[in-house]
This record gives sequence, C-alpha cells and structure tokens, in this order.
Amino acid sequence: MRIAIPKSQYKQYIGELAKQHHIAYTKTGFGEFAKQFTLLSDDSVEQDDVERQVIALRRAGIINGRDMLRLLHGYLKESTHV
Repeated sequence: MRIAIPKSQYKQYIGELAKQHHIAYTKTGFGEFAKQFTLLSDDSVEQDDVERQVIALRRAGIINGRDMLRLLHGYLKESTHV
C-alpha cells in the first residue's frame, strides 16, 4: 500500500495512521531476542511509542518498507532537531 508521506508533523501523522487502522504494537519473540542481544553487546537502543507504532504499521502491511524508513527518518529528524 502506498501512502502520502507528510513533510512535517510526523508524530501526529503516525499516531493518526495507527489509530485509523486500529494498529497497536505488540512484542514478538524476535524483538525480545534482539533486545537481549543488544544488552549483551553493552549497547542500549530503546524505541519510543512512535517508533513502535511505525513498526506495527509495517508488520500489519499498512505501510511498506520504504515508507517505514521515510516515516522513521522524518520523525527522528523532527524529534532530535537535526
């Protein structure tokens, strides 16, 4: 499915898209494995709720991989003011 990616307000757009499609993030076994592997490598990577919503949208097939990356890039760029 192809979606129109906004040029700003990514957090709001992602939340509305998830709500519109009744999508919520759920943990998976692989996600827990990746988290433990990250901890063992003495690194810490924590996703926030918005990042998890994007993952859930991808898993549900609402967005494709390219749109997932575009949404995450826009959101992270806005949220870190880079």
